[in-house]
Amino acid sequence: MLIACSDDSSATAGGGTETDNAIAQDTIVVQDTIIKQDTIIQQDTLIKQDTIVKQDTIIKQDTILVQDSSNIPVIQKATISGAVQKGPFVSGASVYIYELDGENLVQTGKSYRGKTGENGEFKLTNISLDSKYALLEASGFYINEVTGKKSESQVTMTAIADVSGKETVNINFLTHLEYDRVMHLVTEKGITLSEAKKQAEKEIISTFFGDLSSRNFEELNIFGTTDDDAKLLALSVLVLANNSDAQFSELLSLISTDLETDGSYDNETVKAGMADFAAFFINTPKIRNNMKAFNKGSVPDFEKFIYAFWVHNYGLGECDHSNESEIKKNQNEKSNYHTTNFECSEGKWAPYYFNPEYQYGFITDERDGKTYRTTKIGEQVWMAENLRFDGNGHHCYNDDEVYCKRYGYYYTYDQIACPKGWHLPDTTEWRILFDAVGGADVASKHLKSTSWSIAKAPGIEDVQDEFGFSVLPAGVWPFGDEGNAAFYYTSSTISRDGSVIGAWVVNSTSMDEAIKSNTFTTTMLTARCLQDP
Repeated sequence: MLIACSDDSSATAGGGTETDNAIAQDTIVVQDTIIKQDTIIQQDTLIKQDTIVKQDTIIKQDTILVQDSSNIPVIQKATISGAVQKGPFVSGASVYIYELDGENLVQTGKSYRGKTGENGEFKLTNISLDSKYALLEASGFYINEVTGKKSESQVTMTAIADVSGKETVNINFLTHLEYDRVMHLVTEKGITLSEAKKQAEKEIISTFFGDLSSRNFEELNIFGTTDDDAKLLALSVLVLANNSDAQFSELLSLISTDLETDGSYDNETVKAGMADFAAFFINTPKIRNNMKAFNKGSVPDFEKFIYAFWVHNYGLGECDHSNESEIKKNQNEKSNYHTTNFECSEGKWAPYYFNPEYQYGFITDERDGKTYRTTKIGEQVWMAENLRFDGNGHHCYNDDEVYCKRYGYYYTYDQIACPKGWHLPDTTEWRILFDAVGGADVASKHLKSTSWSIAKAPGIEDVQDEFGFSVLPAGVWPFGDEGNAAFYYTSSTISRDGSVIGAWVVNSTSMDEAIKSNTFTTTMLTARCLQDP
């Protein structure tokens, strides 16, 4: 309510008087008008001598407060520290903080710049902002958690946060994933930044792990100690997988875009690929060692979330004492390994490369105590697994111990040493095996494991592994034809000087037959042993 007075003087907010044209600090005087307590003046309703009272002006106890009229920053000479992490960023990466307005989160033009130090840590000092909202952005090289090496190209990571009262704001994989979703919720749905972040963080963790995060993403650290820190590291590793830098950057962008409108990542083919990497190829001990080398300190328990991700993706369910030794097939048809069986063993699911319907025998190598499955085919008794004796030198695929049990070891001819009572078969003995399973022209089909990669062998669904020979596509060391073929030495010499030896391409993705081949004795192949007659 406005009450007009006839007095020629004007009342100031503090009770004093000024001339009609004077305006006291932080006070707007309306000519011959007294503003009563609790009256709110709306936008553009009061005008005096070209002075406009702005929207949201509130009058209390005869005083009109103009928002930010004193130009005092919300954040004054503050220090904001944190860490930039994909893996940890290397020293010298650029870090920026951009002020955002409080309504639409658009940049105001005010910014500050710093650089990363060891392990991606940064500190920005003397920060003064008129808004409490900010965008943090960093671009640089990072240390790959999987390989332990520096990335070959730079990546840009972002974080959006309310920085008021905060001394630490991290920029990481999850803060980057939430950015597009948060901006969508604020600008399209009209909710506050705080509400938008809570919703986005809940959705992102749920879409990958099926549960929730109890902390803001900018508080998480790949060198932290909590389960939320572990989820950050686990998802960072899963998306990185064995992708190139370019592939990783593209995938990161695609995931962010997919999350933007509904908070869910719906590309089940990509998630199945992440699960395949986690179930079959990831070397978590190596990643943990890499992380320790980076930080020389703590590493969260990320392994359990890697495991939980692929088990859930494959639809395997729980594994505990109640279903010990149960064997289940991968239920995800988008997986490259959906024909693979998994065995519940000691509380965890593990790939089972053998025929669960077949009755295997067993032998134990007295030299090192390793146990091998065996199979009787016709009158012969064969190892149903490749040799893994570490006596005269060997290699594992990719020089990675994860593959040793799956594919066995690769040997030169002179390094092969079968257990006592067993020997390396010659060409004739291989032919006897092929005849026993229907002939060399169909031997490959009958000797393959059902876990052979269907991505590279589309007809693998028909494989039954009915003889329990259970061959996997180990290829040749170093790194030749893994996933495509299996090569085995014979003991038959081809050349007069003994430098060329017989070998069999027992299984190949492109054919059902087994093919005779020759190789140098220095080539490193896998080996199967045959029981002595």
